Amino acid sequence: MRIGLRNLFLFLFFIGLGCGTTQPKGSEPPSWIGGSSPQYPPSFYLTAVGEGETAKDAEASAYAGISKIFRVEVKSQEESREKYVQRNTLVKEQKFTMKSSTDLSTQKVLSQVRIDQVYQHPQSGRWYALAVLDRDQVGTSLREKIIGLDQEIEGLLATKAVGKLPRIRILKKAMDKLNLREALNSDLRVVDPQGKGLEPGYDQRGVVRRFDEELRGISIQVNIEGDYGEELSAALTESLVGQGLSVAPQGKPEDILVKGGLQWEKSGFSDQKWKFVRWILKLEVWDKLNDQLITSLTQEGREGHLTYQEAKRRALRTIKADHLKKLSQEIIDYILK
Repeated sequence: MRIGLRNLFLFLFFIGLGCGTTQPKGSEPPSWIGGSSPQYPPSFYLTAVGEGETAKDAEASAYAGISKIFRVEVKSQEESREKYVQRNTLVKEQKFTMKSSTDLSTQKVLSQVRIDQVYQHPQSGRWYALAVLDRDQVGTSLREKIIGLDQEIEGLLATKAVGKLPRIRILKKAMDKLNLREALNSDLRVVDPQGKGLEPGYDQRGVVRRFDEELRGISIQVNIEGDYGEELSAALTESLVGQGLSVAPQGKPEDILVKGGLQWEKSGFSDQKWKFVRWILKLEVWDKLNDQLITSLTQEGREGHLTYQEAKRRALRTIKADHLKKLSQEIIDYILK
C-alpha cells in the first residue's frame, strides 16, 4: 500500500513526538527560531521551524516545512521529465511510474527527519519546534543508490538482445530504473548544499528515444469482421496508436495480430416500443513473432432502445468503453512484460 506524503508527515510526527530537546519555558528564545543557528549550519543541515498552540502542532508544522522544500523540487523535476516522455512515447504507464518512484524516494528521505529542539515562548505561550535533516548522511546514502542504479542501467543498455520484444522489455527495465534514479537525484539536489545531483555516464534521453523507437517498431494488425467490425477495428487501432504503438494496414506483415468478429441477433424481448439486440464479440490476439496466443476475448450482452439501430449504437459504446479498452491494455502489458 502506498503511503501519501501527507500521511507520512503525520506518521513521522507521532513517532518523533518527544524526541527533541525541550528548553525551559523561561529561558531566552534560541537562535534557531529566527531560521538560522550556528549549531545547525546550512551547509550541514536542512532545517525548518514550525510553530503552534501546542508542542504537537509545532512539531507537525516543522515536519511540513521540510517536506515543502522537497515538494517544490520534486514537482519541478517531475514536470520536466513528464514533458519529455510525453513528446517521445505515449505509453501512459511511464508517467505513473515516475510519480510512484518520486513518492517512494522522498518518503524514505523524509523518514530521516528528526525533531531536534522544542521551545515554548514564556510570554505568548506558543510552541516552536526545529526539524533537522543531516545533509551529509542522507546525501551519502542517495549517491550510493544512484551509482548502483547507473551500473544496473548501463548493464541493461549493453545487453545484446535478439528480437523485437526482448529488446523492448530490456529497455523497459532500464526505463523503470531510470525513473527511480531521477527521483533519487531530485532528492539529492535538495539535500546537496550546492543543489547538485549526479550526472550519469550515459545519455538519459537516448534511453527514452531507443525505447520509443523499439516500441513503434512493433507492427500490429487489427481485423474485426462483421457488422460494425470496421468501426470497432478503428476504435481499437486508435487506442493502440494513442499508447505509442504502430498499427499496420491490411495485407502488411504484422508482429501482433488481433482478429475475430462481432455478431448480432434480434432479442426476443423486443416489443412495440422497445427494440433489443443481443451481441457476441469474439477476439484473439496472436504473437506472430513467436506464433503463440497472447489472449482471447469472448463477451456478449444485450442492449435496448427505441430502434434496432440505436440499440446497436448503445451496444457499440459499451464494447468500446469496457472491452476494447481493456484489450488494448492487455496488449501493452504483454509487449512490456
